[in-house]
Amino acid sequence: MNIIVNGREMSFTGNNLAELIDRLGLDRAKVVAEKNGIVVHREDAASTPLVEGDVVELVRLVGGG
Repeated sequence: MNIIVNGREMSFTGNNLAELIDRLGLDRAKVVAEKNGIVVHREDAASTPLVEGDVVELVRLVGGG
């Protein structure tokens, strides 16, 4: 399926948001995710399906001073 991730179209063969985050090599504990304009809580990532045309925004949290 084709989805949009952070403004770029990509082909994705997984089933849910958690799989996408893992495939991109991101730490789920440090990522804020939005699917089609709605924030997805971390604990819901594995139960949030992705389908053709979904728009996902992923933001990594970075600490520092």
